[in-house]
Amino acid sequence: MSLTAFVLFFALVGCKNPVLENLCDPNYKGYFQSILFKILSGDTTNHCSVKLNQVFLPVFSPPPGAYTEPAFISITSFTPGAIIYITTDGSLPTTDATPYPSPSSIWRLAGQRIRAVATKPGMENSPVAEAMYSLIPLKTGQTTVYASGDDASVGSGISTNYSGPNPDPTYPNDYTTFDQSTGILWKTCTEGLSGPTCAMNAVLAGNVTTILHLVRI
Repeated sequence: MSLTAFVLFFALVGCKNPVLENLCDPNYKGYFQSILFKILSGDTTNHCSVKLNQVFLPVFSPPPGAYTEPAFISITSFTPGAIIYITTDGSLPTTDATPYPSPSSIWRLAGQRIRAVATKPGMENSPVAEAMYSLIPLKTGQTTVYASGDDASVGSGISTNYSGPNPDPTYPNDYTTFDQSTGILWKTCTEGLSGPTCAMNAVLAGNVTTILHLVRI
């Protein structure tokens, strides 16, 4: 190296010690990229102190807490192909517990101690994650005021919010109505009919109504 090149190098680098890349340091920008690359490539050997053969901890979205608007809870794991199992009675979840394949409304799970575990064949189960949610009550729909402070006079809570009736994509002759506040899907019968298959005649003199039947949550 010529003297001129050495002086230029010294001016740029100075007397600082070079910063070495430490793939075991979470503060290093390539730390998580390295872990993700190993997972996607099928390499389940440990990355420093991180057990890559263990399924990642379940993540709740939105975060646990108190809510004043309807929302749906997703529980996922960063491990591709992981299956989530939950309990709501405080017991430890296992593969014998209830699978959690799709988001569920906060209304359905509010006030319950949700415990979740993520599993995948050939890997160690994840640690157990916990969450609790709360939601203000739904409005009853009462419109007549009978006493001071009743639902009609206060008018607090979450309003009902229905979408539909819409024809079912598989059975176009059937109609469903979705309650966006609770996540409940209702089977909608035509006026005057009721029953699980909408085959029963429920028409009364002077009382023709559309009757909804719950089919699933």
